[in-house]
Amino acid sequence: MLNFIKRLRRPSVVDVLRVATEIRPPATPFILFKALFRYPLYLIVLLIFVRNIRDVFELFLYRVRMKELEFRLGLGRHRLDLDYVLVFAELLLRGIFVYRIGGKLLARFKGGLASLPAVWFGSLLTEPFEKIYRAFDYKGRVLDVGGYLGEIAYLFKKWGAEVVVVYEPERQLAKHVRETMRLNGVKG
Repeated sequence: MLNFIKRLRRPSVVDVLRVATEIRPPATPFILFKALFRYPLYLIVLLIFVRNIRDVFELFLYRVRMKELEFRLGLGRHRLDLDYVLVFAELLLRGIFVYRIGGKLLARFKGGLASLPAVWFGSLLTEPFEKIYRAFDYKGRVLDVGGYLGEIAYLFKKWGAEVVVVYEPERQLAKHVRETMRLNGVKG
């Protein structure tokens, strides 16, 4: 019970609750649930997917350390700190699986693959792409400016575009855009 009260007293939770009750009172139970059960839910997911459970508990106890975690189901070994472990758990909860294959990170999402420079880049794959981008018909040629990882280019192709042209000014990310497009058979 004391742990429950400590979580409620966190400034960020209190501020969010205060604003929620003023703006939209029905959202209060959802915010309480998310604040109180987020870490336990992540821990349960990690217990299911990680082979070396002891290292998971060490990450939660000693937050500054990095640990090499071996994941089940072919996800590979990942060297993560607590923040990255939480991102990884969130991705797993949303059905986005990050694999380490031959030194590369690949994320399987929405039926395709995305090349990632680091695990935390995968958190952007949790955006509601359908709500944002499905307002248009994608036929013919589509231009994606600021392609980031190429995940949107893959979705444009999946939604009917014949050719997708991607512009990504950041060289490191442009490498991942090309890899994502190659992995998913997107012409561009």
